[in-house]
Amino acid sequence: FEGRESGEPGCDKAADLVAGEFSRLGLEPMGDDGTWFQKFTIPRGVKVLPTSAFEALETGGKTVAFKVGEDFSPMDISAAGDVTATAVFAGYGIAAPDAGYDDYEGLDVKGKIVVVLRHAPAYQDKKSPFGTPAALQRYAAFQAKADAAAGAGAAALVIVNDPATYSGKSDDEIKAPGGS
Repeated sequence: FEGRESGEPGCDKAADLVAGEFSRLGLEPMGDDGTWFQKFTIPRGVKVLPTSAFEALETGGKTVAFKVGEDFSPMDISAAGDVTATAVFAGYGIAAPDAGYDDYEGLDVKGKIVVVLRHAPAYQDKKSPFGTPAALQRYAAFQAKADAAAGAGAAALVIVNDPATYSGKSDDEIKAPGGS
């Protein structure tokens, strides 16, 4: 019905379709004023300022600057701000002790910039704890990763494409300086 978060009339049509199905199944509406719907606000729309920047300091002291819109894209899942801190890699950035998995266990990220991979481990494997759409939404959505990082005390979060979805340069082209 015209795409996700499109603001088009198809969004309302989809909502009416779901409400009709709930009614057909005999469920009781518990939304606003006894309807199937509940009004809420989703904060959206990141404003990228001309001064937006992302830089990393290599071990040797060289600063690497990334270009907004080319190398990185700010997201609207948290507040804006300036952060200068040590970066810590936290796997997929998932805290799911109930699923027997926690990337933050034993990791000190308080006040640091957490770098995590997109998606979840083995998310394409239906037998994985993250192999269902519901599990992916609960643990691997950008907001879930931001919440997990904030809950662990991180100052900022950087999400990078995981190996399964990386579609850029070849491995030979992305070797770090010094060949490592």
